[in-house]
Amino acid sequence: MNPPGQLTLFSGRTPHVSALALQHGLTTRLVARCRAEGVSVHAALCAAASTVFHRAGRARVRVLSPVDLRRAAGLPDAVANRFAGARTLSEASQAEDFWKLTQHHHQALEDQRTPGLLKAGSLALAQQPPTTPEEAEAMMTAVTAADIQITNLGVVEAPAHGRARLTALWGPAQTTQLAGEHVLGVATCAGRLRMTELTHDPQAALLPDMATVLAQQCTQPDAPCC
Repeated sequence: MNPPGQLTLFSGRTPHVSALALQHGLTTRLVARCRAEGVSVHAALCAAASTVFHRAGRARVRVLSPVDLRRAAGLPDAVANRFAGARTLSEASQAEDFWKLTQHHHQALEDQRTPGLLKAGSLALAQQPPTTPEEAEAMMTAVTAADIQITNLGVVEAPAHGRARLTALWGPAQTTQLAGEHVLGVATCAGRLRMTELTHDPQAALLPDMATVLAQQCTQPDAPCC
């Protein structure tokens, strides 16, 4: 977890954008299988991304997931929304059992979302806040370094206005100027999970390979996996 990320000089280059939408049936099977396994869809996405990177030869994979502090503390919508980052780590050997790897990500994220741990992190930062732009930059590259960041909005619904209604949503999308970053935005709208990736270092077929992994694993819990 510890190696910090490396910032790249701002070049103005347009990032590479990839997008893929799961079919309605696969989205439904993914949700059902995750419920049966007692894990979140987000954890399954973390496991799918980790599996693809491991198969491409990476021994360790770090996944960064934003944590909604307002929801973690059970606060109402009137409270301003703030986020922290939770990182989960997997080894190549863990990619052999997808649902066990998913459970690993799920439990690690659950642990890091507890109010006590979030409070401890806030107190640690309050006791040693960065005092210069360089210290702030070093802190951010240390806590956000990851092989991939996955931001999942979950199910997004919007009320219809007359004949106009939201039928698809892509994102969120961002870049952070870290070398080798892959930033994946996920949103489920109209029954389909959609993934949007931004990167300056595209990996061939990352999103299609993730979709393939999910499709192979979303059989019935008592059926053999493909």
